[in-house]
Amino acid sequence: MTMPPLPAVSLDALRNALHFIDDMDGGADAWVDRRSGAVHIVAEGLDPDELVLPDDLGDPAHFLALPPSRDLHNERELAFGFVAGHLPADERLVRAMFTRNGAYRALRELLAERGVLEDWYRCKDTAIDAALAEWCRDNGLRLHDQRRQDERAS
Repeated sequence: MTMPPLPAVSLDALRNALHFIDDMDGGADAWVDRRSGAVHIVAEGLDPDELVLPDDLGDPAHFLALPPSRDLHNERELAFGFVAGHLPADERLVRAMFTRNGAYRALRELLAERGVLEDWYRCKDTAIDAALAEWCRDNGLRLHDQRRQDERAS
């Protein structure tokens, strides 16, 4: 008996959904259809009449809830590792930042001042992509990366 292929989920759609639910800070949910790989977002303030949502959205037999990024990877530890590799002289300063409110804003300001902010964003994006890939594997989904496919074609 041949098993049906795993549904392909777009990495871009997962990234966009993840950023959206993170930005909404608990005011949005994203669901991945286990059958088709489609990503659906439900959020406060979105007009439900304009959304095309499956009737069975949320049914755990057919849908997976996409967790917020804080549940997928530890951004604080990622920041410490990044600073250790790029700005070792600032490690103590950065660790001290994370004992107060506003740590990520202060980190971004420091990284911009040191000229490595874009490197940090790339590092963070890579970590998020890896976490999403692992989440897909753990949940029986196949990840489709259109950007990587486009790079191979050119």
